[in-house]
Amino acid sequence: MDKSSLLFCYSKNLSDHLRQYGFQPLTLAKNAKTDQLFSLFYRSPELLKALDDYNARINNKREREYEKVIKS
Repeated sequence: MDKSSLLFCYSKNLSDHLRQYGFQPLTLAKNAKTDQLFSLFYRSPELLKALDDYNARINNKREREYEKVIKS
């Protein structure tokens, strides 16, 4: 297993989203240099689809917020 088959996830929101899809992290750890907590997931086609869904949801939310600002 090399780094390209892993997803280092530093976003709690994204980590929670992936867990809702049924993905369990391989581990939870802290970055030794930054002391930031991250979840480590195995990168699979299913996980990449869940990541695409997350990104689409975030982009839609941003678009709705932008439209609110423009209409104000």
